[in-house]
Amino acid sequence: MPLASSRRLLALTCVALSLSVLAVAKESLAQEVTRQPLQEPTLTVTGWASIDVEPDIAIIRAGAVTDAQTARAAMEANTKIMQDAFTALDAAGVEARDMQPSRLTVEPRYTYFDSSNGERRPPRIDGYTVSNQLTVRVRDLATIGEALDALIDAGVNQMGGLSFTVDEPQAAIRQAQQDAVRDAREQAELLTDAAGVNLGRIISITPQGQGGRPQPPTPQFARMAMDAAAESVPIATGEQEIEARVTIVWALNQ
Repeated sequence: MPLASSRRLLALTCVALSLSVLAVAKESLAQEVTRQPLQEPTLTVTGWASIDVEPDIAIIRAGAVTDAQTARAAMEANTKIMQDAFTALDAAGVEARDMQPSRLTVEPRYTYFDSSNGERRPPRIDGYTVSNQLTVRVRDLATIGEALDALIDAGVNQMGGLSFTVDEPQAAIRQAQQDAVRDAREQAELLTDAAGVNLGRIISITPQGQGGRPQPPTPQFARMAMDAAAESVPIATGEQEIEARVTIVWALNQ
């Protein structure tokens, strides 16, 4: 057989084999697709609920800043203010466990100019600044004004703010979560009734943004109503809103 004819015959044979293999592969793939079940139809709904709770604890953040020529003098002055603050708070009914000092710092003060002629010079230490922060938890809201007055009278010269919180919010958190689940079911039933399908089994329940490990909702400030907690200092007691969100996935029955 001529060489050219042999090569043509070999090429045709290879093409035939390739087409045969491709046909078998397509048939196998078609059978595999046929065996796979159709994806189950689902409905995903996020429910939301909130509960207003009156705060029962006030948190005061304050501090003392003192300056002196030496670090020792600045520290002694700062310590005196803090001791006076502890004594005054104790007299106001604040327990020792609710007074927490933090962020004690001692920093040098530098000057970069000559005071006599204003010319720039190498930095030089001309004193020290001591700062000490204090967090106070007031459990009797009627004594907030007295606690603030006690801090000011003791020499505290920084007020970081006043906020309110709930000491034991677990019951409100659980109630909000239950209400959020009910809200999700009501939404799901409304949607399925309109679509003419039925809710099936629950596939998953997930608090929004928590992944697989639920965490309690975060209490947040809400409506603030002015209330005179003490004659000396008007205090906004207000309310807090505890929120809960939950995402539920249902299977759908046609």
